[in-house]
Amino acid sequence: MLYLPNEFFLKIFDYLRDDYKSLYSCLLVNRHWCRITVPILWSEIANKLRNRKLINTCLLSLNSDEQALIIPFNINLPNSPNLLFEYTSYVTSVGRFDDLNIPSDNLDNGVINWLNYNGYEEACSWDDWEGQEDWEVDKLVIAIKNSLMTMFLRTSKKLKYLEISGIIYNNVVKNLYCKNNLIRLNLVKNHFDFEEKKALIEYICKNRTLTSLHISYNYLESWGGKALAEVLYTNTSITSLILNGNNIGNEGGKAFAKVLYMNTALTSLNLSSNNIGDDGGEIFAKALHINTTLTSLNLSCNNISNESGKEIAKVLHTNITLTSLNLSSNNIDNEGGKAFAIMLHINTTLSSLILSNNNIGNEGGKALAKALYENNALTNLDLSDNQITLEGLKAFIGALHNNTTLITLNLRSDHSWYYVCINDDRIIY
Repeated sequence: MLYLPNEFFLKIFDYLRDDYKSLYSCLLVNRHWCRITVPILWSEIANKLRNRKLINTCLLSLNSDEQALIIPFNINLPNSPNLLFEYTSYVTSVGRFDDLNIPSDNLDNGVINWLNYNGYEEACSWDDWEGQEDWEVDKLVIAIKNSLMTMFLRTSKKLKYLEISGIIYNNVVKNLYCKNNLIRLNLVKNHFDFEEKKALIEYICKNRTLTSLHISYNYLESWGGKALAEVLYTNTSITSLILNGNNIGNEGGKAFAKVLYMNTALTSLNLSSNNIGDDGGEIFAKALHINTTLTSLNLSCNNISNESGKEIAKVLHTNITLTSLNLSSNNIDNEGGKAFAIMLHINTTLSSLILSNNNIGNEGGKALAKALYENNALTNLDLSDNQITLEGLKAFIGALHNNTTLITLNLRSDHSWYYVCINDDRIIY
């Protein structure tokens, strides 16, 4: 009897990677198929971690040190014979990475489902936690999640994508050092202490594989922002950085602006909600004169006023690499709006401009509408929650009869009573 080589089976089963039902069926055919299918099924378990049975299997992989984190809570861990496979060694992703701005809830809810099924005091779901300052108080969920994270870092030889949201223990940060093959790292609301922040920045400094780094609401503050910026002066691997809600302030903002003078790898930078202020905004404007690699910049919610906004608009007369700019929730008024309108008459590369929740009124709005008669690069313009009334809206409707490239225009406001939809493929809110 002729047998197909393993390479053929690998190709076939890999084609079914997203068809879990078929892969599970293949798993049951024979031992040979099982050995090939298990690594594929376990390679991307991130979206299945809500499943309490999967959590149960993962808990069976804890070693004595990882179990010790849970012992004080009198949790009865699952007992069974040795696992048939080192399942977690195949894991490549822990967390959800379809949108870097959305924290994953799968592992949290998976742990909660496992606890509730096993009769422990009912824990709240992620939905109950969300929006509460003290959602981290469920110490039992935190302990189990930290044990699992420590285990994943120890056993997952192929781990590429890691997201950790919520409180984490110091041993988890330390175990990052053994993972030099991570490509993407998301850390959200982890309540790091000073030493943990230092250890994290040191790890990032030594890592040479990370291409995407997301550290949100971890309050790195000015010193942490400057320390991380120093790492990026010479880093050549990170292309996307999200650092929102870390209160790096004016000095941290200046340090990251300096990064744009020296770093030629970074293409996307998000520093929203960091209070970098006007001085930081002006330094970024100067940096954009020099930088030729950054394509996306988010400086929303940073107390940037009119003068800094106008400087950023002016630099886009000559900058030909930036394609997306977000300055929402700042203090830009009509004069700033007019400055961006002048820029749109000249710039031919910016495709997305977000100026929502500023103080732009009808005069600034009409200037921006007029720019759309000439601009043929912009595809998305967001001016929602400004002071633009029906008078300004009429100017945009007229502009859209001539402009053929803008796809989405957002003029919504809590104070507006109008809603308009035009009859082609474009949308105006």
